[in-house]
Amino acid sequence: MSDQVKDVAAAVAEVRLDENGQPLSKNALKKLLKAEAAAKKKAEKAAAR
Repeated sequence: MSDQVKDVAAAVAEVRLDENGQPLSKNALKKLLKAEAAAKKKAEKAAAR
């Protein structure tokens, strides 16, 4: 499996909650995961310099 698939599987396994303690909607979760992936990629790129 690719790392991205593993990350998504791990994220799905843990339920993310919003500020009210409610599970995040699918769209909110997708946005959060996309932002985290972008931040991780940016950090790796900066570390490679």
